[in-house]
Amino acid sequence: MKKYAINEDLAEETGIHVGDGSMNIYNGSYTYTFAGHHIDDKNYIDNHVIPLYKKIYGLNIKPKIWSKGAYGFRIHNKEIVSFKKEILNLPLGKKTGIEIPEMIVNNDKLRKAFLRGFVSTDGSINTFLANKTKIYPRIEMCNVSKNL
Repeated sequence: MKKYAINEDLAEETGIHVGDGSMNIYNGSYTYTFAGHHIDDKNYIDNHVIPLYKKIYGLNIKPKIWSKGAYGFRIHNKEIVSFKKEILNLPLGKKTGIEIPEMIVNNDKLRKAFLRGFVSTDGSINTFLANKTKIYPRIEMCNVSKNL
């Protein structure tokens, strides 16, 4: 199994994975999928996510729009899925119990990079709260994992 550098780029990509990525093994095919909204996320995917995957994994990705309005990509790569599963301890299938990998959560720079990726995919500025003199944004994140 190929090992990839555990650095800020990989930590951010892991946050992106936790937010909008998924992986599984279907009939022996190691599959990783990333999908966002075909309008709201297109610029982010084209100009940030895809170049990040090129930098980390050396992939030339061609995104597409799926029938339900999702925009993203699917790759079949045993090395990447195995690395994510065995080294980063990210689960196959449903992400209901997913956690931040220990090597990331215990390192301040990597943790910040992870959060950048996670908030970019599963975060939003939902409302603005006002008091007498200032307006404060409310940043919210939503994910199925109670462990996060």
